[in-house]
Amino acid sequence: MPTMVLCCGSLLLVALHIPISTQAGSGLRVRQVEVLDAPSAEEVERYTHRQAVPVVLRGTGVTDGTGWSTETLLSLCGSQPVTGTHCIDTTVAMQLQKSGQRSRMSQQWGGLGPVTRKDLDRLSIRTFADVLHHQQKGKGSQWYVHDVSIANLCPSLGKRLRVPSYFPVEGDKMFNIHERCPSSHPSIFVGMNGTRTLLHIDTENTRFWMVILGGSKRWHFVHPDDRWRLNPTAQSEASSHRFQVDLFAHDLAQFPLLDGLRVYEATTETGDVMFVPEGWVHQVENLEDTISYSGNYVDEHNFDKHVALMWASLGESLGDPDHAQAARKLAFFRQEAVQDAFRRHAREARRSRDHWL
Repeated sequence: MPTMVLCCGSLLLVALHIPISTQAGSGLRVRQVEVLDAPSAEEVERYTHRQAVPVVLRGTGVTDGTGWSTETLLSLCGSQPVTGTHCIDTTVAMQLQKSGQRSRMSQQWGGLGPVTRKDLDRLSIRTFADVLHHQQKGKGSQWYVHDVSIANLCPSLGKRLRVPSYFPVEGDKMFNIHERCPSSHPSIFVGMNGTRTLLHIDTENTRFWMVILGGSKRWHFVHPDDRWRLNPTAQSEASSHRFQVDLFAHDLAQFPLLDGLRVYEATTETGDVMFVPEGWVHQVENLEDTISYSGNYVDEHNFDKHVALMWASLGESLGDPDHAQAARKLAFFRQEAVQDAFRRHAREARRSRDHWL
């Protein structure tokens, strides 16, 4: 997931199904992610705050339990345009099968590279309905609507979806510097059976939650301390959120550091909520046609890590100490506001009420 609250998240991403030749387990130390049934706020905090590990939340009541389908989305926002606004990035991404192409795709976030506006025009894709219909035929099944701003693509969804009460809803907005555009999170994902991402880390040290509206997903996670074993495509902390390894089809001969690697595995189904802390490397596959929505955020537990990584990114891109100092001052003043907001949210969360998008 591209992260933090920037104006325009990727509108459409397309993923090509790559056959899985090797299941996780050979040479890997696989353990299952914990599943909490109808958890209290205090139980969730043990995983999100104290341990900071991925966890599946089941039976939260954040959805009504009835699986969503493309027909649901068509009725709600099929007529919404996918082109023609500065707040929508009309790129589509594709995972490529050939080894040389896959190496190149590992340079892209989540292994998802662009398909141009020209391609969309050639296919006469104008609305969200066009995209959903295209997914149902031929090579269109490779298309993956991935991390698309709900506020941009389908504002009416906000009346139907809720942020799970365990997670904050205010902090992201404090960092939205693109005031002309709606927030890029929460965002929606629509992918056919077999579509997936490559290994990646959500940038800027944000954490995220994801709610499964319909379908199921398989997840693989690697602890932040082990990311060096995944052949990152960049060496700096600010840039190393892409990796050459594919845990769904791993090759110990090519990547011997995988031998003995700790891998955490989870399967999420309709109604489940997945929580992923900052810094965890993850790879996700849709096990069936799947619809989900997600939100990246910063709270008092990852704020320092987020700011530190932003400083590092700033230094890499600008190399201007005066600019970096200004950013530090800005972050200092924002910190108090962020922590106040999340203390307020912590009190609200204990009432076990979900927030509307």
